[in-house]
Parts: sequence; structure tokens; C-alpha cells
Amino acid sequence: MDTGELDGAITHLTRFGIRTLTSQPPTLEELFLRHYGDELAAAGVDES
Repeated sequence: MDTGELDGAITHLTRFGIRTLTSQPPTLEELFLRHYGDELAAAGVDES
């Protein structure tokens, strides 16, 4: 989730009584693929 949407998401979840939310940052691989994934696919590189 983008941090810009976090406030709205938390506000929405509190309406349902959710008191705890656990998250973890993306891995370096996930960040890399998010940034370069389209370029890798266009170049025919296998992302797995």
C-alpha cells in the first residue's frame, strides 16, 4: 500500500473495531521488480 493511502485505510479499518495492524516492508527483490519489472518483461528477462 502506498503511504499516501495509509491514513484513509486506517480510518476505514477503525470503523470495524480493528485495533492492531501489522505490516512489513517489501523485500529488496519486490522493490526491484516493482521498479524495473516492465523493462525486464519488455527485454524478455525471466523474472522468476
